Amino acid sequence: MEADKLNWVRNNQTQLRVEKYSNLNSNSDSLDTQGANKGKMIILPSSFVGGRRYMDQLYFDDMYTIEFQKRGLPHAHILLFLHPSSKYPTAENIDKIITAEIPNPVEDP
Repeated sequence: MEADKLNWVRNNQTQLRVEKYSNLNSNSDSLDTQGANKGKMIILPSSFVGGRRYMDQLYFDDMYTIEFQKRGLPHAHILLFLHPSSKYPTAENIDKIITAEIPNPVEDP
């Protein structure tokens, strides 16, 4: 089944509008690639499961998502990885850098 999908992608590059990815070959005239046997470049769509663009899309879809609570206020769940020398060991230290504000509905509708 996957081979059939790959064959369809290979044979329908024009329908996938891959011409907009022409800058992928922008370095093809550099000295280190001259004379190299490149073959035919096939661009996989981002919907091809398991492809690099598909995996990148899943990753970026999950990072820094803004959600809205029942009252319509946005909030975000953010995960940070810090070097041990940059960590904040106590809750008081964390309270110094993280703040929350409920907007005034009259001044900021």
